[in-house]
Amino acid sequence: MVEKRQCQHCHKDFPLRPQNPNQHYCSKQDCQRARKRLCQRQKRRDDAEYRANQAAAHDAWEARNPLYWQEYREAHPDYVMRNRLLQRERNRRRRGQESGQPVIANMDASTPGKPLCTGRYQLRMLVANGSDLIANMDASIVELVLISSS
Repeated sequence: MVEKRQCQHCHKDFPLRPQNPNQHYCSKQDCQRARKRLCQRQKRRDDAEYRANQAAAHDAWEARNPLYWQEYREAHPDYVMRNRLLQRERNRRRRGQESGQPVIANMDASTPGKPLCTGRYQLRMLVANGSDLIANMDASIVELVLISSS
């Protein structure tokens, strides 16, 4: 009699292949995709070299396709609208946590105002790692303190 096992993705019984006693997914295409996604997610989490390789491949793809996302957004206005609505909702939830408006910025953004005078400044860290920001994970809020002007 053929041993059966329940697929971890579709939860249906499938015949276990004797060549693979550790089989946990059936042979359906969706289940095999789910198995592969899980394996890749675990490998990215646990293997620094694999993670670096994936990041390099992604960067190379982006360099070969610099207009991809711009063209995608132009061709898919529903995607753009949905993304804007979801971002507004995230901002609204964020405002509920704090009394002020959330800071939404790119890593190279600056606050408009008077231009800085030439001189020597000290940077004092106020908020590190974007903990109060809706921004990149490496964003920080600093205070510029004038030491001496020229």
